[in-house]
Amino acid sequence: VITEYASSFLQLDADRYWLTQFHGDWAHEVQIKETELTAGIKILDSKLGTRADFYQSPMFFVSLNEKSTETSGDLIAGTLAWTGNFRFQFEIDQRNSLHISSGMNPYASEYTLEPGKPFNTPEFIFTYSHEGKGTASRNLHQWARSYAVLDGNKPRLTLLNNWEATHTAFNET
Repeated sequence: VITEYASSFLQLDADRYWLTQFHGDWAHEVQIKETELTAGIKILDSKLGTRADFYQSPMFFVSLNEKSTETSGDLIAGTLAWTGNFRFQFEIDQRNSLHISSGMNPYASEYTLEPGKPFNTPEFIFTYSHEGKGTASRNLHQWARSYAVLDGNKPRLTLLNNWEATHTAFNET
């Protein structure tokens, strides 16, 4: 029986760490919260199943040594290639190293693995930037266009998301 589902484990060493997380709901999407991580454990998670990105978004930035801006600072940006329950755990140990584990949320997720059958955890996608959050974000977008989105580097037919104004009466002309 599998009860824990870590996809990755990173250890970072810096003097200080700042976590940027994103949360929200309809009409207040992508609210940004930035806090300094201190000794102990901080968990970002969702237990909402396939609606996992509601309220708590499955992505983060961790700035190293000082707060990062859009154009400056050392940081890691991370997310999961997964749309279900997730958990990111951040723990600073007694040596001031930051341990980041990520993966499926184990809440109500026991799984019996049959002998000889494989089980794959979701991929953890991350990037490092020493040029701020903008570069990290663009790195993740480029990864998604190149590896996750079908024909992601080709032009799109729809320029804008216009459904609220025109509903289904919208086409390329």
